[in-house]
Amino acid sequence: MTKFENQALVELLDPNLGFQSDVKIDKMMTATAELAFWCLQCPQELRPNMEQVLEALNCIKQGRHELNPIKVYEYISNGTLSQHFHGFSRSSTLSWPSRLNIAIETAKALVYLHDSGIIHRDVKGSNILLDENFTVKLADFGLSRFLPDHVTHVSTLPVGTRAYIDPDYYETRKVSDKSDVYSFGMILFELISSKPASLMQGTEHVTLAQFAMSIIVSKDLKGLVDQTLASSFNVDVVEMTTTVTELAFQCVQCPKELRPAMKQVLQALQGISKGTWGFNQTT
Repeated sequence: MTKFENQALVELLDPNLGFQSDVKIDKMMTATAELAFWCLQCPQELRPNMEQVLEALNCIKQGRHELNPIKVYEYISNGTLSQHFHGFSRSSTLSWPSRLNIAIETAKALVYLHDSGIIHRDVKGSNILLDENFTVKLADFGLSRFLPDHVTHVSTLPVGTRAYIDPDYYETRKVSDKSDVYSFGMILFELISSKPASLMQGTEHVTLAQFAMSIIVSKDLKGLVDQTLASSFNVDVVEMTTTVTELAFQCVQCPKELRPAMKQVLQALQGISKGTWGFNQTT
């Protein structure tokens, strides 16, 4: 890591591999080292998923080693949602309309999957990719499961990032489309707060959902909403963020039967964006 950060890769690379006399090998090894550096990033949300790693290695093998591994997918010129909120700058310039649009586009993708009988199982900020126009691409279907029409759940061991995993799924080992709804609720809380999915509350690690629910119970939403948005706040935006917070709260309810379906969540978000934010839309 130190060698890479100091741009002293020559001290890291094995000279027996011939990089000093072969420009092609030199470029391939440098690209591989950059990929390794990407895989070791902290926090974990900055790391690629294995599908991205495989794509990067294939690019290097094909001689496309001039391509920056962080931009393996051409459409992520604005990175991932996690990188935007919790990356190198530790701040985000996303406006509230952009955040709401990201929520709507992600919800559309999940509705499409659920209508096709697919549970994503790994909905999280690092799998929400943003192109130059901040259009959303939902990535990494490596953990997805098919849910036949005649069943309500699939029994399987919990996988994914712990803070995003549905507690019901974690305890019962039964995953359903409502498990994706829980994870999406976490995304909504991230969009509202710009906080990571796991954080410290006092001396304990808590999920953002737990933190958000404690804020909601205390009726102090100012403690949850990203204060960088304050300059753009007006009556409408305040009401919109409040309603999205209430919607996120519904999405993370336990037991899972209390949660709305993704189609209902999408309808509610679309209503909020149009200014018709009646809270009974999800019931």
